[in-house]
Amino acid sequence: GCMARQKWEYKQITCEREWELNKITQVAEADPWIYWDLSDHDHRKQIDHFASYLSTLGEDGWELVSIVPNSSYLGAYHHEYLETTFTHDFAGFTSNMIYYFKRPKE
Repeated sequence: GCMARQKWEYKQITCEREWELNKITQVAEADPWIYWDLSDHDHRKQIDHFASYLSTLGEDGWELVSIVPNSSYLGAYHHEYLETTFTHDFAGFTSNMIYYFKRPKE
């Protein structure tokens, strides 16, 4: 007989944070992570308690398959309007991560 292929559904959770330069110490400091469920493409939902949310996902059959870190910072740049160069280099700092989950589609 012919076996049906397994179909999957996917979910994305992203966490983001901003980096700022401490004006006194001149050291880059990260804001806390903010987590978002991106399942609804029209509206992202903020997740308040990420650890308990992960447990709920597991109970609902979601399996974590990948985490992709990203740095959205370019580093030093010249700002044309202000006619100045910002040399506070945040390039390479992880600014967001995307968690990919999957579960069998019913």
